[in-house]
Order: sequence, then structure tokens, then C-alpha cells
Amino acid sequence: LKLGLFNLSAGLVNLTQLVNTFTKIPIEHFSYGFYKALIPDDKTRAILKRIGVEFDLGLADTGGYSMIHKGGKLFKASMIIFRSAEHLNRRITAIAAYRYARKDLGMSEKKARLYARQMVDETQFDYSVADTAKIFRNPIGRFLGQFKPFAIKQIEFITGLKGAEHIKFWIPILLLAGLGGIPLAEGIAEFIEWLTGRNPLIETKAYVMRWAGDDPIKKNVAETVIYGIGSQLGVDMSRRVGLTDVIPRKAEDLLGPTINTLLRAKKIAEKGDKTELVR
Repeated sequence: LKLGLFNLSAGLVNLTQLVNTFTKIPIEHFSYGFYKALIPDDKTRAILKRIGVEFDLGLADTGGYSMIHKGGKLFKASMIIFRSAEHLNRRITAIAAYRYARKDLGMSEKKARLYARQMVDETQFDYSVADTAKIFRNPIGRFLGQFKPFAIKQIEFITGLKGAEHIKFWIPILLLAGLGGIPLAEGIAEFIEWLTGRNPLIETKAYVMRWAGDDPIKKNVAETVIYGIGSQLGVDMSRRVGLTDVIPRKAEDLLGPTINTLLRAKKIAEKGDKTELVR
């Protein structure tokens, strides 16, 4: 549900996964890949066809199960924005990695294609049945754990970063998500609170806001540190871009994103906040 119903924000948030590609590929090739993915020529289309990214299973297809059941085709159609963003990510990565392999790494055409294929799987992830945990391969597992495969793979990606890759990854992530970009932060903070009675995450946010005081510039800085740069436009992307809340902390967290989204939508509708309901 969070991916469907023509959800524009889901597609925009999905594009932030390009930070993974940016982390691994030099900026000149990343920029080229971005341009050519948006305005492809015949040569680019041929390269993408040989790499095979158009046939990749994405997050919406986790486990590789069909959507031909009753209502499935309509639901799949409603995810066009999310799917378009996901396929764009993969095209950009494939083109950028292929060009990098050919021009900088001196690989042959065949090896460059294999390298691009590997880079797509490494940064945008493989959601096929073969690479999905058994718990997410059945309908109930898919329903309750809609985003868990992404969280697991993203943490694996982060733990594999080396050297300057940390800088290229963490600067944009923290700018986008603020403190929310720190993986597992909420779960760890609440565990520390259970042990000590003090929540370091809440205390850090409180300290930053006290530092800002009534100074408008400092307030902007504080909001960016806590919620990310989108806060300056009135948008909080911290919980959607980061992995701060990946650890279930309440019983309802185990219900999965679909049920929680419906419950949250019900509460928002009761309050009459149409803007928040659409988001």
C-alpha cells in the first residue's frame, strides 16, 4: 500500500537510493548515467538491453510472486510512480557503471556489462526469490515485512563501505535524513533508555534545539540536523530515507507497513488533515 495508490512521495523517496550509486561511481560517470537514463539514445538502449536491467525484480516484487490474482493488476498499476523511480535508479546505475568500467577501469565490453550488472545488484539490490530471506517468500511474510528486505540489504551495503565511500555516502544521507539517517538509532536509543533511564537520541535533539534558541538561522541549522534538509521546505523525510526505526519497538510495528498505513490514514482522516492524508 505504501508503494501504491499512485503515491508520489514513495517514488521521490525511492530516488534517494541513488546515493548508493553515487557512493560507488565517480561523479562524472554518475552524472552521465543520469542524463542518458532520462534521454537515452539508441546506443544507450542497446547497452541497457544487453545488461538486462529492464527485467529486474524490484522492491514491489519482493519474493518474485505474481500479481495476477484478483485486484493484483490494479494494485500493480497503482505502483507506477514507485516502479518508474526504481527502474530509473537501475538504468542510471547500469549506464554509469558500464561507462566507468570501460573508460576508467579499461574493461572489455563483456566484462563492463558484467561489472554494471554486479553494481546494479550491489547498490539497487536483488529482490528475486533466490536472494530473498525465506521469511519474506510467502504472502504473509511479504505483507507484514514489505520493506524489511530493503532494510537488511541497505545495512549490508553500509557495512561494506570502505575509505572515501563513507564520506560520499554519509554526507548526502545525513543531509537528507538528519539524525534519522543513522541506522538503528531509535531502537538502540530506547534500549539505552531501558538500561539507564536516559534516551540519548531525544537528549541530542533537545540539546540542538536549546543551542538554536530563538535565532532563526540556528533554528534552520537545528531542524536540518534533526530532520534533514527537506525540513526547510516543511518536509520531514527522516523516517523514510533513513533506517533509524528499522527495529520493531511496539506491538503495532509487527503488523507491517500496510496495516500501519491504513490505521494512520484513518486517524488523519478523522482529524480532517487532507494534506497529510495525501502525503
